[in-house]
Amino acid sequence: MVRSASTAPIRDDGIEIVSATTEWISIIARCDKKTADRLVQFFQEISDLPLSEKEDVATAFREMLLNAIEHGGNFDPDQYVEVAYVHTFQVSDVQD
Repeated sequence: MVRSASTAPIRDDGIEIVSATTEWISIIARCDKKTADRLVQFFQEISDLPLSEKEDVATAFREMLLNAIEHGGNFDPDQYVEVAYVHTFQVSDVQD
């Protein structure tokens, strides 16, 4: 099994998870639109915001991501951007 895994072709889906906790997610992503679309879908699925806020935040996230991919990476799939999602809590959210 180890030999098979070590000789199998490496699957590069354009996304590398750097950190993944409930408070902090950091991802390195390839600079192409397909990867951006997958990240927006992922973001919508993990977000625990109310539906109306989730859509607004997802739209803002998509715009920032595409801006980074376009202007930072020139839509070059050999370039990567780092994306981080920080979930903070308001004092009223914390229960004793």
